[in-house]
Amino acid sequence: MPAMFKHLHELDPQKSSSAVMSCEEGSASAARFSIRDVNDVYSECTDRITAFLQTYAEMIGSIKKLHTDTLNASPWHRLASLRLDALMSNAELGRSLPIPVDNIVDLLKQEISDIEAQMRKDDTVTKECGCDKLLEFIDTLQSKRVTIAGQFIGERIVSLVNDGNRVLTYGYNSVIARGLIGARQEEGKDFEVTVIDAPPRYTGRRMLHSLQSAGIPCSYCLIGAASRVVKEADTILLGAHAYMANGAMVGPVGTAMVAAIANDRHKPILAVCETIKFCNQVQIDSVAHNELYPAGQMVSPASPLHGVENGPKVLNIAYDVTSADDIAGVITELGLFAPSAVPAVMREYSKDSRDIVEERIVSE
Repeated sequence: MPAMFKHLHELDPQKSSSAVMSCEEGSASAARFSIRDVNDVYSECTDRITAFLQTYAEMIGSIKKLHTDTLNASPWHRLASLRLDALMSNAELGRSLPIPVDNIVDLLKQEISDIEAQMRKDDTVTKECGCDKLLEFIDTLQSKRVTIAGQFIGERIVSLVNDGNRVLTYGYNSVIARGLIGARQEEGKDFEVTVIDAPPRYTGRRMLHSLQSAGIPCSYCLIGAASRVVKEADTILLGAHAYMANGAMVGPVGTAMVAAIANDRHKPILAVCETIKFCNQVQIDSVAHNELYPAGQMVSPASPLHGVENGPKVLNIAYDVTSADDIAGVITELGLFAPSAVPAVMREYSKDSRDIVEERIVSE
């Protein structure tokens, strides 16, 4: 492996699963999440976020089952915080948590502090009530910032697709798939989709199957043919793993290549990203922060490179970074924004994340 990538963690499901099982911290829920995560059960970032929140909700629910003496022995905020820390430490034994989870953890810690402050002011707010309030907040994050947000973005995609359009996308993204299927089945729009895919994960096959099952005419090609199909596209939709404060988009590896080709052909690109994935961090390359999938995925047993000692080192990188200059706009549950507006959106809505989608519901 090149020296510049040696600091990155390479997924090793067998080794990581053993480390998780031998860890004394956390719970069965945390271990189950970590093992499923490292074995790539969750296909995209939103799935991993949802599983993280559901696992933490299970761990908070276990507080209510503690014996009264145990429950009263520690401050409530300590019980909740220790479970959050245990979940994160267990998860990171397997693989790096998604970048947006940092935002979610900050929101959870702030909510824990707010609930603890209420408990100090009001003696009627018991520890059981504190658990219920935190569980309600977790449900709010999941339902409004992920599920409903995805529905709103899907509606926006429906409005952007017109009859006769040729839409191009890369890999699989559940929100993009939902929007295109809605445009076909709910609005009856007649359009075609080109799905670009890349080895070794071939997530575009899942997108192709979903769209064809909905009756959408599709064509499929590997990323090597991207320059040919991009010039024929009217609308280009790319899914994001995370959106950074400098306007850069982190996406599945290959996204940046498709975006660069489209930009060279003067084709506008629309990124698709829920605001829960907006991050305060800045990233300008794919080297500083990333993760590596198992190198064995890149070399099949039939390959002449398989099992060769001292052969070429295989680099199976997970994500790449697309410059803000290559993105025309970002489709979110709040509307369409320029990449440069990401910091402003985060400042505006970070103070009360629970109202972010409620305002949109009322306005519509």
